Amino acid sequence: MSKIAQSGVLFAIVAALQLGCASTPTTRPQESIAIAELDQSFDISVPVSKLALRVPKAGFKRSAPAVVAGSTANPRYFMFKDTARGIILSGWFEPARRFPGVKEPPVGMLQGEPLPHRNVSFEKLGSWDVVLYDSSFRSAITSNLQAHLVQADTWIKLHLSGYPNRSPAEQRALLIETFRSIQIQERQ
Repeated sequence: MSKIAQSGVLFAIVAALQLGCASTPTTRPQESIAIAELDQSFDISVPVSKLALRVPKAGFKRSAPAVVAGSTANPRYFMFKDTARGIILSGWFEPARRFPGVKEPPVGMLQGEPLPHRNVSFEKLGSWDVVLYDSSFRSAITSNLQAHLVQADTWIKLHLSGYPNRSPAEQRALLIETFRSIQIQERQ
């Protein structure tokens, strides 16, 4: 599978997995995502939240979702892509009261076919509750990491996906390494 085809499959998988997730019908500007691009990182926050994320730039560039529906239509949704390392990072901020708990993500659909999960594990990485799993579409396997943090009246959900150009084990190791580089900051 070519790199362009792999990238297209991954974007479609991410979009399918994100559909139907948290969203809100109306949002005030202070409740929308704010992203500051610094020399070495992106600072991501929502003005009404006390939390902010610092994501090292590495090769990440801001990206728009292929499908705008469900969580991707949320004004607190963000997405970055690092094509060199083969990683997509997306997520959103929500009030803590909306946190539904940590569960295995729902099975997405792509081109009418389910994207079954395998190798599912639940872990604690620092303050974050993490679900690691692989999704398969035909012969392509992508590793995924979903992380949840509830702190300072805020729920942050992150989703990292690997490109299927590496083995699932290599993808998973890269996702964990990338995730560990993200810092959470509590503002006053």
